[in-house]
Amino acid sequence: MVMSKPSQHVFVTVPHPLLRLVSLGLVAFVFTLFSLVLSRVGTQLAPLWFPTSIMMVAFYRHAGRLWPGIAVACSLGSIGASLTLFPAASLNFSWTAINIIEAATGAILLRKLLPSYNPLQNLNDWFRLAIGSAVIPPLLGGLLFWLIAPEAVASKAFLIWVLSEAIGALTLVPLGLLFKPHYLLRHRDPHLLLETLLTLVITLALSWLAMRYIPWPFTCVIVLLMWSAVRLPRMEAFLIFANGGVFNFFLIFLATVIVVSLMLANDPTLLATPKTDVMVNMPWLPFLMILLPANMMAMVMYAFRTERKHITESESRFRNAMEYSAIGMALVGTEGQWLQVNKSLSHFLGYSQDELRTMTFQQLTWPEDLNNDLEQLNMLVRGDINSYSMEKRYYTRNGDVVWALLAVSLVRHKDNKPLYFIAQIEDINDLKQSEQENQRLMERITQANEALFQEKERLHITLDSIGEAVVCIDVAMNITFMNPIAEKMSGWRQEDALGAPL
Repeated sequence: MVMSKPSQHVFVTVPHPLLRLVSLGLVAFVFTLFSLVLSRVGTQLAPLWFPTSIMMVAFYRHAGRLWPGIAVACSLGSIGASLTLFPAASLNFSWTAINIIEAATGAILLRKLLPSYNPLQNLNDWFRLAIGSAVIPPLLGGLLFWLIAPEAVASKAFLIWVLSEAIGALTLVPLGLLFKPHYLLRHRDPHLLLETLLTLVITLALSWLAMRYIPWPFTCVIVLLMWSAVRLPRMEAFLIFANGGVFNFFLIFLATVIVVSLMLANDPTLLATPKTDVMVNMPWLPFLMILLPANMMAMVMYAFRTERKHITESESRFRNAMEYSAIGMALVGTEGQWLQVNKSLSHFLGYSQDELRTMTFQQLTWPEDLNNDLEQLNMLVRGDINSYSMEKRYYTRNGDVVWALLAVSLVRHKDNKPLYFIAQIEDINDLKQSEQENQRLMERITQANEALFQEKERLHITLDSIGEAVVCIDVAMNITFMNPIAEKMSGWRQEDALGAPL
């Protein structure tokens, strides 16, 4: 991050738009191929349909001017996958059009219902996501499909369409909304990578065993997915305003859905087989299935409430320390915006706290001091220094220029990504004015001494040059000066006579 202008934003390097469209087309091709393989093999489970969800996420994350290109790229990927498995005569472009309508509707709803910065912060956000992606768009698509489907199979086709789209949305949309490029960098941490891979392997292996050998296999899979959600740092991720742990969970969830759906597609009898052998040996197994989720959720909620209590107490202490501090304190975003300010800083600058939150520190900094401040900020972000302090000037609301002693430190995410700055701003305006007054006074004294010295030199030159004998004495009648004529008349040199009685 480089902060060099008052209104500068942080830009992330993104691929060329054409490269992004090609990538989307390839992703749509792969997931369409997977969905069509399930449909081709045949299963009691309604086929999963992922391409609409991919297009919906792409619409949500990109500007509207790119939507036509995204629709074309994803549609071409889906059509290419269809041609790989089926003859061209079986293509139905009206279905593709319905997918595009669904995706656009879902993207618009998600933009309206979810916060843009962190779309999945709590359970309410998840409900909004489900309504905006897995309820309304599939129902709309199913209705449009029902209108063009043969009457004999219209009702069944409607249910299959809605269910397949809803499952695909709940599987892929959260993953797509939460994904950020730096999440991939987090797995450079060997501990996090090992934890994610180990959780993935255990979840998939036990899901496979459950589908093969355990009665009510989906109940077991639910328990395994709950364990995955607890195992990964979900709560920690929420509390520090990042979704890395949630992203990892949805990634494992996607892998589990893919594995289980492939197993059912290849062997539809898995659900039909009662697996009575297990029940003979373990008749009380259903009670274990009841207890495990309940115990797991009880511990999760206890840990969550305890952690929330600690955070509330810590936040309360921090707020009190900040709000009642005698010096100005602020939390400053990585782009320079005031996130939170206390009353002392508000009084010092003359702006209300709400007004300051709409501004950046660059806007209030004296131009001559801005470059030095930004250079040290960049050193702080790069990790060259841990903190810095400097004297700088600010503009007040009245347009006055005031001096402050600024001390800045940086709070980082555990993956070392900068989160925000902590700034302490002490009013030293009176001190600087006193220093300036003292400096001006010293300058006047120095000038007076210089003038006196020069006057004394001129007087000595005058006395040395006149033709009369001149002798200067102090109040004790001791000699302080003799000009050359006086030396000649008295026979005393000035050096010998200085301090002698007249």
